Amino acid sequence: MTPDTSLVHPKTHRDNPLDAFDERPPKRPRVHLRVGPSPHHTPAPTSSEHLASRARQKCRGAGTAAASFSVAAVPGPGAEPVAPCLAACAHPPVPDGLISMDPDEIRVKDPSPAPCSAATFEPAATSNSMQCSLDALDATSHAIRLCLAAEERADKGTNTAYARHVHNYVTYWDRYQAEMVADNPAWTSVPALPISAAKVLIFLDYERMREKRKPGSSDTIPGSNVGKSVIQQAISALEDWRMSHHHLYLGVPEAQVRLRDDNRIRQIESAAKHDELKRAESLQVLKASGTTSDAYTTEELAKCSAWCLTKFSGTCQVFVGLRDRAMLLFGASTALRGEGTRMLQLSDLFLSEVCIDDIQLGYTVPVLVALADNVKSNQHGRLDEHGTLRHFHVELCPVGALAMLFFACFHIVSQPVPKFSPEFSKAGYGEFGHRSWYDLYVFWGERPDKQMSYDNHYDRVKLIHSKNDISLTKATHAT
Repeated sequence: MTPDTSLVHPKTHRDNPLDAFDERPPKRPRVHLRVGPSPHHTPAPTSSEHLASRARQKCRGAGTAAASFSVAAVPGPGAEPVAPCLAACAHPPVPDGLISMDPDEIRVKDPSPAPCSAATFEPAATSNSMQCSLDALDATSHAIRLCLAAEERADKGTNTAYARHVHNYVTYWDRYQAEMVADNPAWTSVPALPISAAKVLIFLDYERMREKRKPGSSDTIPGSNVGKSVIQQAISALEDWRMSHHHLYLGVPEAQVRLRDDNRIRQIESAAKHDELKRAESLQVLKASGTTSDAYTTEELAKCSAWCLTKFSGTCQVFVGLRDRAMLLFGASTALRGEGTRMLQLSDLFLSEVCIDDIQLGYTVPVLVALADNVKSNQHGRLDEHGTLRHFHVELCPVGALAMLFFACFHIVSQPVPKFSPEFSKAGYGEFGHRSWYDLYVFWGERPDKQMSYDNHYDRVKLIHSKNDISLTKATHAT
């Protein structure tokens, strides 16, 4: 549609468009935008032309002698441009459904991309600052992850065991590199860190051939060697360190690969499992223990129980002997792992019943049950129950042993009786309140609200074994 040039203002009509730059641009007319449905809306093939025609008609009907013209559509969502009216002396009346806006108030963003010459680039200083911030965030997130992992294993012996294997690895590797440099001056010493599969394989090859060390000592046992469990735990400990610190060695490809994904590590672990039976036969462990199974016999338990009752004197030592006896009998009768025995609390014990129809139909006997919901074999809070019955022989009865332990706790070492009423003033304990006796452990070492350490548990069990000539491959896990 060709616009009517006779209606165009004289200052805006040019034969040559370039002549418009020779004079000051004319004053722009006011623009009317429709913001709602027209009260007389009728569909039209071209809505812009239809609205422009209606605007001109209303302007003429108002008696204005001003000429009107069509302007180009203003891009923008939600508002369709309409033809404005330009009055010679004053603005014409605004049609129904339109609002009047000054063109200077309209800011329309050009949707076309900016030319390359107009593009702005981030300064180098800003880019470096952003990278420093991102690096700091990454370091903080890894620090939080390490803290969470440490808290998760704080009540277990994993931290101590893993730290021991990492220390052994670093000590061996430094000594190994020193020997390599001594043998070959041209050899460049390779640091122990970061951990990689090649370094770990050399360390494990040494570990599987070395002699076992005596508990709590650097002395070794002649003719012995470590078993598969040591090799497996060493791999797990070194993998844990590698995984926890791999973000510090992003430029080292070997430090980003899981140890057990390497076929060399899988092969040496498989070899350790294969040699376990031959190692046990060569050491004659089961034959020396005089049993076909790696567990206590009734005679051995009775001997250990009597020793704990008779070989201690003094207030504290009597309590220690009764504690060790109860810990030994209760753990053996319930098949609790050493970790589950150490983390057992008073609130984990309760009385239940079990039906034994072999004695009489509907006959029930009381059972002392211990809850275990966070042991090593149960990392997802599954509620496991371990029960034990009273024994016919009093010297082997785990229930009687616990009763004697509690008597010694409150009447020999004179521990204060805990409060059983809930305290609702403490925050973070929910609708049931805080009960102080929930924090007390059954088998404690330094104080009742602190869990016994693995080393203390291990030393106590090994002392009982050595004093009673008991040879078992297990210590805290023995049943």
